[in-house]
Amino acid sequence: MTQIIKIDTSLNIIWQRTFGRSGWNNNPFNYVSLSPDSCYVVSGHYPVCASHHSIHGAEEYASCVRKIDDNGNLLWEKIIKNYNYQPRIYPHEDYWDVYVDEEGYIYYVGNGLNFDGFAGFLTKLSPNGDIMYRRSYTPTGNHNDYLAKLTCIKPTADGGLIMGGTTSDSYYGQFFNGYYQQPWLIKTDKDGLDGLCYTELPELDFDVFIPDTVCNLDTINCVVNISGPSAPYTLEFSTGQVIDSIYYPDVFVLKSTGIDVLLASSGMYDYTEYITEATLKDTVENIIARHYNIRTPRDPGEQQLAITLSDYYGNIKTIYKDIYVNPCHDLAVDENDNIMLSIYPNPATEYINIAGENIAGIEICNLLGGVVYEKQQCNGYNVISTDGMGAGSYFVRITMNDGKVVTKKIIVL
Repeated sequence: MTQIIKIDTSLNIIWQRTFGRSGWNNNPFNYVSLSPDSCYVVSGHYPVCASHHSIHGAEEYASCVRKIDDNGNLLWEKIIKNYNYQPRIYPHEDYWDVYVDEEGYIYYVGNGLNFDGFAGFLTKLSPNGDIMYRRSYTPTGNHNDYLAKLTCIKPTADGGLIMGGTTSDSYYGQFFNGYYQQPWLIKTDKDGLDGLCYTELPELDFDVFIPDTVCNLDTINCVVNISGPSAPYTLEFSTGQVIDSIYYPDVFVLKSTGIDVLLASSGMYDYTEYITEATLKDTVENIIARHYNIRTPRDPGEQQLAITLSDYYGNIKTIYKDIYVNPCHDLAVDENDNIMLSIYPNPATEYINIAGENIAGIEICNLLGGVVYEKQQCNGYNVISTDGMGAGSYFVRITMNDGKVVTKKIIVL
């Protein structure tokens, strides 16, 4: 376990806490930085698997960042797994120093496997521990990337960062059994631009893999890929759907590995994990790959779905998807009052979708008139859980902004 101790100026123990994976070597290297909210951010390691073929039973580690309050209580823990290559696939990463700026953003450095070999990393986290970006750096010249390490980070007077560590010159290394170390310094701005590995921020780009043909007023599971300079990202759809607070997943794999796969080591480490989302390592950029439930258009026929992505810096990009929408769900239309609503599925199992314009309130009653659900100030698309509703018939009563009321019977299974 990892132990953290707070002492006073006379070296008396105020409190001591233990964190980590019980019964494992959690690695003694931990670095602490004070955050502006009087909490502590601690960087270190988390043991994931161990070799059963080594006489030492050596562990392999994920990087780990924890935030604790002034009394030593754990606020959150972020474990970041960076996977090796096949066939010896297992997480491995070394993380070292950490710095928290005046706004609470967290920067920490380390080294591990990049898309084409070993590299030094700079990772930025939000104050809540979400991954905003990761930049990777390799030494210039004839250096052995495997021995390159970034071990410390400090702010600079111009608002940037300086990172330090060691590397090994492959020419001189031959005279010192391959371990001739040299200092390695990297100066960047606050966004990780160093003028060598990064001369400009990664370009904002994305795609949503939606089928060419869909049902109207449906929700379908789609894979979304996003790359860019920094999270959080926000997706906005012409259907009115908004997906915000999109950050990089805490699992890093090669782009060729992808997601929805079983990662299994066939080497000296007995380790497996099935991943459904990941950050894909690809050249200088990292790609978010994860599933989201995307809402389809209301009206049937040929439709063009507009999707807009924005990033942390305010950059915007829009793409368009030409899709054909089948009329799978009926629209409830009152021709005299020109009211168009959709209430589906019917019968319902886990949830009820209610979609339409100018909805002021929704009320669901049982056959005795008892109200089992009520909501005011509704939006155009509402998802209502059937938890707590017993199987049977119900009346959905929808009040429009102009005071008109539409009632429809629905069955819950």
